[in-house]
Amino acid sequence: MAQLLESIRRDRDHNDAAAKTQLLEFFEALGVGDPMVIRARRKLSSYLFS
Repeated sequence: MAQLLESIRRDRDHNDAAAKTQLLEFFEALGVGDPMVIRARRKLSSYLFS
């Protein structure tokens, strides 16, 4: 997830946002309550909305 987040931080629209799509699939597979998902969602939000 860290590599996908870094890719999004650098260029969120690269390759039709493939990194974001893959990251969201990880979130779904792990579940919203997983601590790794919670941390990654915070970072994703900061990259997308800052």
